[in-house]
Amino acid sequence: MSHVLNFDTLEWAISGKHARYKEIRNRAQIAQLIELTKGYSMEGCTKGHAGMVLKGSVRVEFKDSVEIFRAGDAFMIEKGPRNEHKIIANEEGATILLFNEAEFPSL
Repeated sequence: MSHVLNFDTLEWAISGKHARYKEIRNRAQIAQLIELTKGYSMEGCTKGHAGMVLKGSVRVEFKDSVEIFRAGDAFMIEKGPRNEHKIIANEEGATILLFNEAEFPSL
């Protein structure tokens, strides 16, 4: 079994009209390669994420602050309502790699 995440072999899936993604899952984790169009906004997320901006930049708006992440920046956001956030693409083709916990129990 390989532990390499090879997104090159996957087709893009469409998420609405402003994002496309490739996704790899196992029982406990989800890895997503996400490409956004400028102005894309993911509202009211309370999930935890670890990730990295691979291309372009995104703005992450929290309840009381705003952070800009640029290509090469890695980030970690804890889950829960205290860290509710919105991700907005600052430019066309902004690409992020996200790691999330799977939402279903592992077997």
